[in-house]
Amino acid sequence: MMTFVLAALLSNSAADLEPGRELRQEGEIEEAIVFFEESLASEPDSAETQRELGHCLALAGRYTEAIEMYGNLAASQDLQWQLEAAKWTGLTQLYLGNVEASLEQSRLEARLAVQLGESSAAARAARHVGYVHAELSQFSEANTAFVAALDGNPNDLDTLYLVGLLSARQGDWGSLRYQVMDLEPVVRRSGNSDGMNRIDHLKAELALARGDAREANELLENASGSKNALYEETHARAYYEQGDLAQAEATLRSILDATDERLEFPLLYVKALLGMAKLLDAQEQGEEAASFYRRFLEHWENAVGPLPGVVEARSRLQQLEAQS
Repeated sequence: MMTFVLAALLSNSAADLEPGRELRQEGEIEEAIVFFEESLASEPDSAETQRELGHCLALAGRYTEAIEMYGNLAASQDLQWQLEAAKWTGLTQLYLGNVEASLEQSRLEARLAVQLGESSAAARAARHVGYVHAELSQFSEANTAFVAALDGNPNDLDTLYLVGLLSARQGDWGSLRYQVMDLEPVVRRSGNSDGMNRIDHLKAELALARGDAREANELLENASGSKNALYEETHARAYYEQGDLAQAEATLRSILDATDERLEFPLLYVKALLGMAKLLDAQEQGEEAASFYRRFLEHWENAVGPLPGVVEARSRLQQLEAQS
């Protein structure tokens, strides 16, 4: 039956890539790979198909192949495709723990965006550097990157939101409280619904800091419809603090099982693997916990320089394996 479906899909015009995207979004990653490989065989120079196939390879865990596919875009004479190559190559490098290579691609993305006159793309690339440093607990570097990003646009709400998350990662609750007070009326006046989701997210971080996991969960319920992995990561922690381990596990699995939604959040995907390992470990499900520790280490154990969680995961995995 699946062969028949694929044959029917592939009978469409090679330029029609939507069936392949739908397969990918539905989690049929291997079938999507076949679709785009066949499409690329018909149009070997199609940059759009190369990008879509790169996405599928990344979601399949074939990161080196995905980077090579995005590399084809980098060879284009079109600056827009070079920008796409820099963005997706940089993101994919994070799955492998190649942080400096990833950040260099983000800097290249920012330079290309400036050349193209795309201020929003340049801002995204600049603040992404700060976001990566923040998620890796490299707080001084994150602060420097966000200051640079705000120099270009001091009122950029996306960057200000990430600055708020940096305060949360640092445990600087006083700064975060004032940041929320400053941001909330601005966002309300803008009428931006996603902006209000971000305010709720920051408030949830404050609620967790006060030990009020119930309030944090209520705030995050307001933002849960947006399928944002940043919200879900906090939601999982809130459920855990509330003692609802089943919901914490389900929320982490939603990050791990996401398709297109996680292409821009490789760090949270890898961190969710570690979160699942710890959650299962706490419930004395040693065999499954060990499996998630291994998956986490497959991503980051061989990275250049220490990354958060690697030493702890390696040590705990050795203990679990010794017990089995």
